Amino acid sequence: MILEELEEVWFGYDISTDKGYDQLIKKLETMCRMSPEYKVWAKDIKMKADENEEYTCPVCNIEYIYGKMETHHHPKTLYDIVDYELQRYIQANSLNANIITPLGLCNEIMKKHLEDKVAYVNLCKSCHEKFHAMHPEIRDAVHKIYKDNLTKHNTGEKNERNEENKPQSGGI
Repeated sequence: MILEELEEVWFGYDISTDKGYDQLIKKLETMCRMSPEYKVWAKDIKMKADENEEYTCPVCNIEYIYGKMETHHHPKTLYDIVDYELQRYIQANSLNANIITPLGLCNEIMKKHLEDKVAYVNLCKSCHEKFHAMHPEIRDAVHKIYKDNLTKHNTGEKNERNEENKPQSGGI
């Protein structure tokens, strides 16, 4: 965390402590997930999967009819994305000037989602939970899927996940 001459409290969160900073990131992450824009983004991801006839989890091959499809932020988590965006404002010393509010920061993050600038991998609920439970074989498989999609994009191969021949997104 980079705090130069910033106020210690920003919208009720003491960002001078690791605990306060972490609480703020988690609150902003929740605000993003609860936003209407996030729901639109998630729905768009599911529609793209349907259009591309992605009916199975790329890790375990279970059909989504038997297991719910979930979108996993990868390689950066939503927490990482929120942290990155907040750090940009901290480094620019923009928090003291009240240039950005928590809602404004969430809006910027969601704009990146809607512009397809946030990377993700679709997984079944079980594999998604295993990924976050630190199962090494699942984590390796997800990272390989992500890298394969980037390779397809960079070499000009058709990426089955996106008709426009781009990875499951770029950016953050």
